[in-house]
Amino acid sequence: MEARFAVQLRIQNHGEKPLDYDGVALDLDLRGMSFASGVSDQRGTIPRFGETIITVPVTVPATAIIRHAFGLATGDRTRADYQLYGRLGGTGLSIGRSFDSSGEITLPALPPDETQ
Repeated sequence: MEARFAVQLRIQNHGEKPLDYDGVALDLDLRGMSFASGVSDQRGTIPRFGETIITVPVTVPATAIIRHAFGLATGDRTRADYQLYGRLGGTGLSIGRSFDSSGEITLPALPPDETQ
């Protein structure tokens, strides 16, 4: 069992030259634990001082879903730290570029317990 999602990455090129890429791989960690990973064979060019959106299909194993559900049930239910990292493949002899992003997701509040 597993879940599949489409992650959209907005990649910016802060350089003066267009950036060619051939393939992308990414991993997503939540609360310091592995959550999802994916790859795509897309290729293209990010214009100089421009950006593009790349859609990458990712897989979340059932074990990760269970592990994170248990973590939510027993831990902090208000926020979750994340880290997204991966690599844009290079074209030709180019080695490509790595990327890394991290932050915090604020989770919606749970409804109050109505047991009486």
